[in-house]
Amino acid sequence: TSRRVHGPNHSCTVYATTIFQNWCSVRGVVVKGEGDRIFEALRYENNGEMCVVEGPFLADGTRNRSEDRTLTVPSTDIIPAPGMPVVCIGLEGGEAHLNGKHGETRAFSRENDTFVFHIYFEEKDLEPAKIEPKNLRIIFELPPPE
Repeated sequence: TSRRVHGPNHSCTVYATTIFQNWCSVRGVVVKGEGDRIFEALRYENNGEMCVVEGPFLADGTRNRSEDRTLTVPSTDIIPAPGMPVVCIGLEGGEAHLNGKHGETRAFSRENDTFVFHIYFEEKDLEPAKIEPKNLRIIFELPPPE
């Protein structure tokens, strides 16, 4: 909204963009069973079945590194922050065409006792989709734009 109201070079727009980019580069996630605390996702292990996270962040967005914990949790137990770059994997049936497609999380909701993420894709001709956590992986290193 700031970009549309103030323009791309306004201090508010620059500040908001910088904060958002920094946040996305941290790969912030909420871990089920750890309350609302935010951890940094570091990498996947065991072919993506487990995710290594570190943290938590403090309420002001900083970290007390001396009190950080490193946890290895099931990949389905992490909730990526909005704006997180992800790739779809293991989809079948009518959603199989989304495998390997890059997108970003915009929201999540609960449907039929399962969390689903609302994914908006890099390819403009793809409609947003609701994808289960088991079919998403965080992209830790974004490929260059095509």
